[in-house]
Amino acid sequence: MGRSRHVIFEKLKTLHREELNALCSSRSYVSSSLGQIIRWFEYMLVGWWAVFNAALHREMDTFDIVTSIFFHILINFLLGILLVWCLFAHFPPVVYVYNQFSSRYAGGLSLVNFASPRLFQSLTEEEIAAAKISLSRPWHQNPSSEYIRVFDIDAAKVLLLLAAVMYEPNSREFHDALQSLKEAHQTDDKHAHQHAVSEVDQAIQGHGTVISAFCEQLGIESAMVSQLNSFSTACAAVFWDHDSNWIVVAFRGTSPTEFEEWVDDLKISQVDAGPWLKGFGKVHMGFKNRIFPETADNMDDIKPYESIVSGVRELADHLLEDNPDETEVNVWFTGHSLGCAMASLAYARAILNPGDFGPNIRVRDAYLFAAPVVCDVVSVETFNNAIKNTEDRGRTMWRVTNAGDAVATILPEFGDREGLNLSPTNVLAFAHLGVEIKMRDYPMPSIFTGQTLHRKAQVKLASSFTEEQLEALRRNMLAKGAGLSVYERAALQIPFLGRLLAHGTGECRMVYLVMDFQSVDERFIYDFQIVFYWDQLSRVGTGPCSWAFN
Repeated sequence: MGRSRHVIFEKLKTLHREELNALCSSRSYVSSSLGQIIRWFEYMLVGWWAVFNAALHREMDTFDIVTSIFFHILINFLLGILLVWCLFAHFPPVVYVYNQFSSRYAGGLSLVNFASPRLFQSLTEEEIAAAKISLSRPWHQNPSSEYIRVFDIDAAKVLLLLAAVMYEPNSREFHDALQSLKEAHQTDDKHAHQHAVSEVDQAIQGHGTVISAFCEQLGIESAMVSQLNSFSTACAAVFWDHDSNWIVVAFRGTSPTEFEEWVDDLKISQVDAGPWLKGFGKVHMGFKNRIFPETADNMDDIKPYESIVSGVRELADHLLEDNPDETEVNVWFTGHSLGCAMASLAYARAILNPGDFGPNIRVRDAYLFAAPVVCDVVSVETFNNAIKNTEDRGRTMWRVTNAGDAVATILPEFGDREGLNLSPTNVLAFAHLGVEIKMRDYPMPSIFTGQTLHRKAQVKLASSFTEEQLEALRRNMLAKGAGLSVYERAALQIPFLGRLLAHGTGECRMVYLVMDFQSVDERFIYDFQIVFYWDQLSRVGTGPCSWAFN
């Protein structure tokens, strides 16, 4: 590694370490089983108190109260089940058995990805080169415009895999390292502190076997930039090409065994967006607290968004060192599931406040896979106006949806329904940001919708490959065993279960389900959760999409 590259890695590590050091003094750290149980009870009490208080002061009408009670009962029940599951998954003998099994049969991959290690070998050199061209293209050469939006299939493939590989940091090692660092902060032993910092660095780079190998295949580099105000596995990272002009900010989705993340996912109460998102109305409480917390509960009050911005600015300066003054760095956003929610709010802030990243940095598109609802209708209108009033009116937040993916399509999302005048306090009044692409197999056109677009707008799927070449790539993918069988795709048609299966990022082979009886239950749920997005993205074709009006 050259001196210039070494310097930027050290700068990014220093920025990230400052956030970690601050978090180690946080009173919100929950690591024990008792702490998770307490958190479940706290969630119930706070939720029911909010409903009671709103009803007492007549802040909600009867319909709002009824829907709130219904959803709180449902969510409390689901969290109870998830609590039991997470306690079981973190039980030391279970962790040991899983680690041994994963090391032996899946290269040590996380629970989300360990059934599909072929996922990260799916791209050909030609696909990688095409994606890099798309990511590096100057904004004024953007084929999209206010009335014609172009969804780049080549870029989407790489961004989906970057979102998928974000699941790989080792949560157990990271938790242990953070605990050691927290204990070192309470002593004057400099050697212990240095050793603890080293452990944290190793834990952060512990994903290196997977992420670094994938980055090496792509010819790019990566670094963590934020833990999103959390001691769970939630995090944000940057990916970049040292010899090019682009940066990808990627957010990790929900880890199946992290109760803290499930709690944040299901904090569906809406809260004021505050000063971070000027003009926005209300946003999802759990998501906002991840990236724009009221306080980071540490001495320096380091906010996750600030950590991300600092990392991007340092990295952009590095990429611009040997380039002409007029060169701009493209910044793209991606994520899957919970990662989409974080990316949505960060991207919205970047659009509303373009000065955050400084000069010579151009915020481009966001490619979000399986995005949940994040805000209310007022926020959607503010975001849409911001997009329409910028120089680059073809810029788009793409919400890529697979079939009937439960997370991306199930209630509450009545805020998207035109003609429904729900009260702003109603739990159903959530709405989506951006333009949704509902993927379908070629030659059927994919479907698009979204209030960002003018009613006369068109959306096209584009690629540098011809349809014949795309078909050859599909056959190549299947030959490598990286696609779904007829039986696996048929599972999508199973009522309710199919909608859960449609949420995953990659691919899965059902044969793994019988390899270890002790892990069948957890694998049946979560192996299938990583199944279908990559497979479906590989099956779309180029050409115009069809409008789907709400």
